[in-house]
Amino acid sequence: MKKAAAIFMTLILCLGLLAACGEQPVSTTPAATEPVATAAPTTPAATVPATTPAATEPAPTAEPVPIAKRAAEYLGTLYEHMPTPTPEDYTMPAVIAIDGVPYDVVWTVDVEKGAVITGPENNLVTIDIDEESGEEVPYVLTATISVDGVTETASFNHLVPVGASGDMSVAETMARLFALEAGDALKGTHVLRGKITEIVTPYSADYDNITVNLLVTDEEHIVQAYRLKGGADLKVDETITVMGALKRYKDTFEFDAGAVFDRNLSVEEMKQKIVLDQLFALEAGDALKGTFVLKGTVTEIVTPYSADYDNITVNLQIFEDDERIVQAYRLKGGADLEVGKEITVVGALKRYKDTFEFDAGAQYAEGLPLELAKAALVVEQLYALEAGDALKGLYTLPGVITEIVTPYSADYKNITVNILVTDEDHPVQCYRLAGGEELKVGDVIEVTGNLKRYKDTFEFDAGATYKMYEE
Repeated sequence: MKKAAAIFMTLILCLGLLAACGEQPVSTTPAATEPVATAAPTTPAATVPATTPAATEPAPTAEPVPIAKRAAEYLGTLYEHMPTPTPEDYTMPAVIAIDGVPYDVVWTVDVEKGAVITGPENNLVTIDIDEESGEEVPYVLTATISVDGVTETASFNHLVPVGASGDMSVAETMARLFALEAGDALKGTHVLRGKITEIVTPYSADYDNITVNLLVTDEEHIVQAYRLKGGADLKVDETITVMGALKRYKDTFEFDAGAVFDRNLSVEEMKQKIVLDQLFALEAGDALKGTFVLKGTVTEIVTPYSADYDNITVNLQIFEDDERIVQAYRLKGGADLEVGKEITVVGALKRYKDTFEFDAGAQYAEGLPLELAKAALVVEQLYALEAGDALKGLYTLPGVITEIVTPYSADYKNITVNILVTDEDHPVQCYRLAGGEELKVGDVIEVTGNLKRYKDTFEFDAGATYKMYEE
């Protein structure tokens, strides 16, 4: 354990190079909606009696505001402060009551993908969001109310953010997979690593495939790799990393036919293949959305280190058996870089003409595992939250326990600790962490749960789980 902690702390020193690389996430909780919204009745203008017999004309009466206009204005007031990004499905009222009388509301969006209207059901419509969208999708949500020949609208600008397809944590992937209805599938390509518990169908030389069951997290959540490519020599108790499409077939949760595997690559290393595929599928001038991490070997110094600009341009080969080259253009620092060094780079990825590259300003570290580089990005996103907001989904972070905030409670079987993931200025609290009776300062643990900001505390929410960190 002391050795693991020492290695972990050494690697943390490298993480300072990766600061400020994350994108600020958005609040994931849409404004609450009500099945029927009720506007306060409009008070008619008071009638002023004549004060002298000479008054022969009544005071002018204001024109009544059309009901449709009142309804549209009320909806605008209710939802004008709803967050612009909408990363999850949400509901809006299909009926609004004015002076106690219900009127229908028709909702529309101006896009064909990313956000789709379904319903109404129980006086609500659902805006069905593509939670794994591969790109940002701006859209306008419009409410239309027609009453007595008058039609009015209220419009709201929203955004479907880039989803997490292919880059979800193992915990998040498993949670989404086992939440599927029979016949449904997760979008995109996913990676899981597990131990083979059963050879369901032996290797077929004719079809060059095999079907196996995998223990990924626990025995109650077995994932089948159906007609996995290759596998002639696979056997029970081997651990493999599988990449492919995930679905639920009846009561079986499985990788669809055609998934591939590797014995040696970690989940994060295998995910690099997904990133490479996405990068090399770009058209000239296009870019991937977000920040990415790739680990590779320097194969060429394209432009030597410049002391004036403190940057260097190098080419990287990510996999020894993959000839695709990624250029790190004007990489920050690099005075001591040379061919043959292995580095982890964090930055934006794009295609410039026929060059597939990290854009200028990317950062790097030597000897930094992909898992820790990814952790640095998550901490950056966590610390960009506003008070009361949370990151969407489940996350896993490794860290060194620096403080026991609340001792283990035998009654509640939990403990609260602070962990150091990147640097001392960015502690992460594990609030009411499940279990932990044996934990002590200096232990290196890996925590999985929901991340949020509570006032000025950046923390895993209550109920997160942990295991001792493994190199």
